[in-house]
Amino acid sequence: MALENIVGNLRDAYALVEPETILHSDELQLERLTNNSLRSVPFYTADGVLYRMHDGKAQLGLTRRDQNPVLRHIGDAFTQLVETGNYHPNGDSTDDDGREIYVNAQEEADAAFTAESTVRIDLIQLCLQGTDNEWRYLAIPTQNYSTLSPEERKLAERVHGSGDAFVQVMRMLADAGIRETKVYVLNPSYVEAQTKKGIVGRASWLNHFGGIADFYAGSRNIINSVRLRGVRSHPVASISEPGAHGVRDMAENVYVTSYATILSDPERAVAALDDVTASGLCAIVSQYLASKRQ
Repeated sequence: MALENIVGNLRDAYALVEPETILHSDELQLERLTNNSLRSVPFYTADGVLYRMHDGKAQLGLTRRDQNPVLRHIGDAFTQLVETGNYHPNGDSTDDDGREIYVNAQEEADAAFTAESTVRIDLIQLCLQGTDNEWRYLAIPTQNYSTLSPEERKLAERVHGSGDAFVQVMRMLADAGIRETKVYVLNPSYVEAQTKKGIVGRASWLNHFGGIADFYAGSRNIINSVRLRGVRSHPVASISEPGAHGVRDMAENVYVTSYATILSDPERAVAALDDVTASGLCAIVSQYLASKRQ
């Protein structure tokens, strides 16, 4: 089965994809080397994002797909992230049908953090920039990346690919005019405040080239209609078949409605902004203006 870009908020898109086929950030970047169409759109990714305090230091854990608590418990995680901004795994989780599956979500998150496939990053060892109370970012030069510390390089390679793949992806970004890309993480002080009762989970998001291919290790705006890339679990008709335009039109109408909502109350829209969302909106406007000049 072929990979597709499946549009929707994280919960709705996840319901339409075979979970084991969802691409991670490094896999998306690798495919972007040969598939230019993927460079112009952002994606939710399969990477799990967990934060905890370990030996008094804020730590980030990037899990692989099978260990991602947000995807494994998408119903509970989606509700918490939308309503509170954070996912706190707790109690016996249930499946989407409401049946008890008797999994202690906090213990599962602890196991995911220590899994062999999980990359653990000590945030204190990163040269983080920014002034936002919630967010900080690691700047990654796409050419002179030898300046990265070992801990920074470990994070950069988890996001963009390791070894030769990392070199190729950095060259791709540089050739596209992106001199610096960023990985957004939670502010260590914010992590300390939010993890007093245990691990905190977030979703992950890889930006398009207009947004300098930033990676967000801590997305909470998962109600936005973006994309997952994977094999569709419920195939739909191609655009050329009768009635298939409704799928495309519905996705486009989501954006029209979202823009209308924002513009209807600019004051509240500004109040709801944070640095990450503002950066993403600026990138969208820049891409739109560039397309008008062509």
